[in-house]
Amino acid sequence: MKQWIILLSGLLATSHISAKSLEFDVHDTALRATYQSNTLSTMKGMRVDAGVIYSETKYDLIHLGAHVQGDALSSKGKFNISIGGRIIATEPGQLSILALALGTRIRFSPMERVGITAMAYYSPDITTFVDGDRYTEAEIRVDYQLIPQSFVYFGYRKVDIAIQNAADIVLEDQGHIGIKFLF
Repeated sequence: MKQWIILLSGLLATSHISAKSLEFDVHDTALRATYQSNTLSTMKGMRVDAGVIYSETKYDLIHLGAHVQGDALSSKGKFNISIGGRIIATEPGQLSILALALGTRIRFSPMERVGITAMAYYSPDITTFVDGDRYTEAEIRVDYQLIPQSFVYFGYRKVDIAIQNAADIVLEDQGHIGIKFLF
């Protein structure tokens, strides 16, 4: 897993991107850190992200993603929608899983400074490799913008993997609290 973290760090350090946000969320046994950035203006609406979940009990998971995003206004509030995919790598126990998951993230802001976000990623058997048959990740969260450069949020995330010829592994099924910095 350490070689994956080094690879992600190198990719981010050498890419031509401008900083956007950094998120940290925690619960009793895991920490997730995610870096998100908009790409150069020549690729309007493109966002990349890289992240890691460090768990002291079961696994570590890293991801590298690319999404297109945009805003949509309605009479009820503002939507920010992104659609894309992530490369996922994890090694729970003696297993190795590599997946190409497609997904979406939708943030609805019914009023200024408050948002509700839902995310989902799915990788079927055809795009889940090594020991895995399927990868699914879902998250919902509520956030509040404390100051223009900072949000606090609480949410719930479930991550599970179907394994070849074995029972599914639930990597995460917990609530969490977090912070997000914009820069």
